[in-house]
Order: sequence, then C-alpha cells, then structure tokens
Amino acid sequence: EFADDWGNPIAYIHRRDYTKRFRYLTLNPVGDGDLESQVQAVKSEKTGDFFHKRRFQLISAGPDALFGTDDDIHNFEVESE
Repeated sequence: EFADDWGNPIAYIHRRDYTKRFRYLTLNPVGDGDLESQVQAVKSEKTGDFFHKRRFQLISAGPDALFGTDDDIHNFEVESE
C-alpha cells in the first residue's frame, strides 16, 4: 500500500472496479483517531466517461484526509466547474 504526503493510503482503482466503492481509514489531521470515508472512480462531468477508462485511477484523500472532497488529488486532471 502506498501512502500520500499526509501518511494516508492512496486508493488504487483498476478499471474493472470502477463501479465499486471502497472504504478507507485515514489519520485524522486535527485530532486523535481515524476517519473513515468511501472512494470510487471519478467520471468526467463533460463526457460522463470515467477518467483513464482503460487503465486505473490513483486517488489521495488530500490534506483533509477525507475521500470525495474538493482537495482530493488524482492521477488525472479534473475539469473545473
């Protein structure tokens, strides 16, 4: 398992698993204990297709340690709204 700059796991999602959700525990950046959040593959709002639809996605929960928030870091560029 690979960790991001905040010591939390980087989610690896293979293309065959793009429709699944995964639960991760991350370190709470502002207190004791762990945070639990879910992550799933990200789709483009413009095309409706998954990013890297023939490969895989890497997703870091970012500084807030929660997946699915605006500070997540990906191995692809998410278009701005």
